[in-house]
Amino acid sequence: MILLLNGYPGVGKLTIARHLADRTGAVLLDIHTLYNPAYALATPKSEAYFDIIRDVWSVVDPRILALPPGRMVIFTDVLAGWLPLDPWIEENLVRLRHLGAARGGLAVVNLSCDRAENRRRMAAPERAGAGKPRDPAYADAKHDAGKPLLSCGADRMLALDVTALSAEKAAGHIADWLQAPG
Repeated sequence: MILLLNGYPGVGKLTIARHLADRTGAVLLDIHTLYNPAYALATPKSEAYFDIIRDVWSVVDPRILALPPGRMVIFTDVLAGWLPLDPWIEENLVRLRHLGAARGGLAVVNLSCDRAENRRRMAAPERAGAGKPRDPAYADAKHDAGKPLLSCGADRMLALDVTALSAEKAAGHIADWLQAPG
């Protein structure tokens, strides 16, 4: 299965994903793992930037498809918007649906937390080492924009508010949801 932890910056996607991967033995591919080469080598949002990300996908995706059956792959990302969707988001969705169809399904967990907690998490020092944005105003801008997180055409969908949950508890909740029927 392909599992997407989808949420705005600072919500805790990577921390939750790490706990979940440890618990389930899943492969974890964080958005920064896939996008950092593009950030380092090209102007963000330029055609060269998108080409680098596509190049990374062209190496990674066949290896995902070659994983043993039953091995879950966890992605983290921020896929949000209104219709009509940005072409880059559409391209991401097509890719995720393709991988999901080939790997036994696509499950999406849309993670959210309240503004005050999001601001606190954005400023956390551990975000600096991963090349992540740390300005709480960035979190405010995402909240103010109000773009809805997308369901991505998932086979299974969960909306989870992690404001009052530790990353470990959130991972446990997601693991339980994944094992539940339907």
